[in-house]
Amino acid sequence: MRIIIVTGLYRSGTTFLQKILDAHHKITIINQGVFDFFKLLDNEYHYINSLNKSLAVGVDLKFQEQKYKRIFEDIYLSEEKIETLLLEIEKHIDSDGLKNNFKTLPTKSLIIALKAHLTPGKAKHVFEQIMLAIKDYREDGSTTILGFKELNLEQFSEALFYSFGDKIRIVQIVRDPRAILSSRNYGSYLREGGAKNKHPLLFILKMWKIQLLYRDYLIEGYNNFYSLFYENLVSDTEREVELLCNFIGVEYDKNMIDANNFKNEEGGKWKPNTSFKTEDRISRRFLDQWKDKVPNDALGAFEFLCHRELENNNYTVCFDKKDQLKYFSSYSENLDNIINWLKIDSYNFDFQKNTRDRQVKNK
Repeated sequence: MRIIIVTGLYRSGTTFLQKILDAHHKITIINQGVFDFFKLLDNEYHYINSLNKSLAVGVDLKFQEQKYKRIFEDIYLSEEKIETLLLEIEKHIDSDGLKNNFKTLPTKSLIIALKAHLTPGKAKHVFEQIMLAIKDYREDGSTTILGFKELNLEQFSEALFYSFGDKIRIVQIVRDPRAILSSRNYGSYLREGGAKNKHPLLFILKMWKIQLLYRDYLIEGYNNFYSLFYENLVSDTEREVELLCNFIGVEYDKNMIDANNFKNEEGGKWKPNTSFKTEDRISRRFLDQWKDKVPNDALGAFEFLCHRELENNNYTVCFDKKDQLKYFSSYSENLDNIINWLKIDSYNFDFQKNTRDRQVKNK
């Protein structure tokens, strides 16, 4: 059994990439449904090692942590933990689509398959059972590669490579962070109830920078990690998909670039949500729409904080350094508009800016 995982930051085209891969006749890859397994694994690791838990999975940097590399080998999941895991997955599947009437997760048939397969054991054993459950859930015996798409799983990459070796491939997708900011905080994703409150600019920026750090580290050390840009995938789809097939080790299939072949988890036609308008086909016409959606002060402040990373990844900045500093100095976030679980000093823009100004004055 070969395994493929798609990951990346939210609003980066991860679902789009999952649909492309799932259209291949030899690949079965579901859209989410197993994140709670990784969350449980991370919680167990921190509990066993008496470590403080991060605010969210994906915020930690786990480069070369030997203990973390062995989490699939060392952590045992009891019957009680398995039952808790199943309850969490079922809860998320049941609540899917209630906020915005837009379902994305697998159907409850995945729960039935998981219950039939999952038994207590080391995390590696449980993960293998999850893969078998995915195969049963999709009822497709012709596929030879199984997988899933979940957000922010880069921190588990080394552990997955350590336990599963060449049997596993991880594909990361990277997008212009200003487009992510626009989609998350200024698009229909926010307006239509997908999320009631905004994410702090500093949180989005930190997650994107961490994604780049993992990419650079993993590409240098592992040949079964692959990263591509969303902009390239949309602009030159056929070429990018051919390169992706070569990495996975399958023949290119033209079905992968025909949006009419993209299915949702209920078997119907999938319509990509661009956050500003729903499209029926692969289109690049929304690539730069963020320029008209993000206010200049937010955009300039964002560029001030990551202009080097933008330029290093061939993204063109909108403002020169003088204007970036001007907008950074004037930008402020209303905490009333920030989602509750991210109302902390680490992501409080005004708090961090004032702290920075005090440090500069004291030098």
